[in-house]
Amino acid sequence: MKTSILNRLLNVLILTWMLTLVLFSNAEPEHHDIVVIVNAHSPLTHLSRDEIAQVYTARMSLLADGTRPVALDLQNNPNIRNHFYANLLHTSSERFDAFWARLLFTGLATPPKLLSSQDQVVNEVLQNDHAIGFVTDDHVKSPNIHVLARWPQ
Repeated sequence: MKTSILNRLLNVLILTWMLTLVLFSNAEPEHHDIVVIVNAHSPLTHLSRDEIAQVYTARMSLLADGTRPVALDLQNNPNIRNHFYANLLHTSSERFDAFWARLLFTGLATPPKLLSSQDQVVNEVLQNDHAIGFVTDDHVKSPNIHVLARWPQ
């Protein structure tokens, strides 16, 4: 009788342990790197972090081939946007927006084009050889996209 109670207790403990493993292994969210992307036909084949920052702050107004880069920004994804600007410019997206509000007032430059989703950023990059955008790496599925930089999230 003691053996059957111990066996049942052992079975309950094993089952509890297995359920805990399953629950906690699925509870952790997937983390994807943030990547800076361009069209595979873009004249931008390599940019340093500083050069990417120059594109997003309008300090690099022309590319090597004489065309203007088109910076793309995510409007409706604050987590990715905040992470991108914190890593790229060491600032918040709010401060970045304030920077552009001041620059717009002077009329000296055009801010990054605001898009509402990562899919829109990818589509814009696929359609425009001069576009540069940022998305999570799980959105980069086309061989026509080149990754310029990567930041762990």
